[in-house]
Amino acid sequence: MELRLTLHGHMVLYMETDIGPNIILNWTDLNPLPIQGVGIMTGWGADGIWIIEHKSFFIGRYCGIPATYGDMKILSSSAQSSRLSCISKCSPISVCLGVNFNLLTKECELVSGGQLINKLSRPDWSFHTKCLKGTAMCLACLV
Repeated sequence: MELRLTLHGHMVLYMETDIGPNIILNWTDLNPLPIQGVGIMTGWGADGIWIIEHKSFFIGRYCGIPATYGDMKILSSSAQSSRLSCISKCSPISVCLGVNFNLLTKECELVSGGQLINKLSRPDWSFHTKCLKGTAMCLACLV
């Protein structure tokens, strides 16, 4: 099944069938509430795997957390003169979620997207992620 929901309250729920998509629900809420989060679960006692795709766009801002290291898959590592030059390496790469930057050694790590965010406390590092569609969607600062 696939659910599509717009900011204006239009909701369409599809179910894929042998002959193509079948619309189960097509509804518009005339007074939609702003969505602050989503919860998903399988039925009681059942196991399941959920794949959630979020299509958004990078707005050119980053959220950073000092004394934090994003302990995740790294796309590449290099030496950069500043945190800003490190971030500029990530910006044009769509699969780059953000960066780890070491304030002492100037090491710059580009962090891969599409994985769980795992943060560690490390005093010499700072972890920065791209902000999507507004500062409320800067992942490093939310988790």
